[in-house]
Amino acid sequence: MLWALHEKSGSQVPGRQVRLNLHYCIGTGNPAGLSVSGEHGVSEAQAILLAIVRDMIYVADRGIFSFAGVKDIVEGGAHFVFRLKSEVGFTCESENILTEKDRQHRVISDRIGYLTGSHRHPAPPIKVREILIYNPDNPGQPIRLLTDMLDQGAHIIGMIYLHR
Repeated sequence: MLWALHEKSGSQVPGRQVRLNLHYCIGTGNPAGLSVSGEHGVSEAQAILLAIVRDMIYVADRGIFSFAGVKDIVEGGAHFVFRLKSEVGFTCESENILTEKDRQHRVISDRIGYLTGSHRHPAPPIKVREILIYNPDNPGQPIRLLTDMLDQGAHIIGMIYLHR
């Protein structure tokens, strides 16, 4: 996302704003999609969901996560690796044993379960993985990842996120 804001002189209120929504393909190094949103356009999270591509892996940071986004990506035949905020609920069903490669890549835990929503914001009934990775920039606060890819090594999921 790239923002361009124009403030009215002497005011903290933006006069006009434009956002470039660029989907970048890590594999090719080229843009994979592009849209422009104006002052009354869609949110960052909604921009990702406008053109879901089957078999694509969508990678996003904490501010982009939504239950609707998870549901739409999976229903669109794509996959996701999202960094989660600590307040997003998760109910663990089972824990995967970490491999040596997982530990070498700073994986702390790898759990399978379901997102926990609320009456007002129900979570989609999709089986997901929560993977915690050691964060060298903030050792007391691990990186918390969520993915629908249940068959990939935890270290692979971590590398997908870290090399975004």
